[in-house]
Amino acid sequence: MVMVKLLGRPAVLADGVELEGPRGKKSWGLLAYLAGTGAAIPREVLDEIEPLQDDKDAVRTKGIELATQLCRDVLAGGAPGLHFITLNRSKATREIFEALRADGLV
Repeated sequence: MVMVKLLGRPAVLADGVELEGPRGKKSWGLLAYLAGTGAAIPREVLDEIEPLQDDKDAVRTKGIELATQLCRDVLAGGAPGLHFITLNRSKATREIFEALRADGLV
């Protein structure tokens, strides 16, 4: 059983043995969010993001690229549209929208 300890010093434990956890604060924050929601990030996404984790701009660029492809897939699957919750930080969303517009999808 895998457990994520978030009170005190954060840790990831498997059957009581501490594993190497993520390196950055944002990675721990994402892990805490996922642990709280039960959501999971696909391994193939983590494999693309983890090597970039020390380069904020590269992580942002890769995140926009992955989100744009997800939007393409959702629209190709028949979704009538997309809804973004930006929390007043819409720059990345606008970049995704522009890429989708360039593809003729919106």
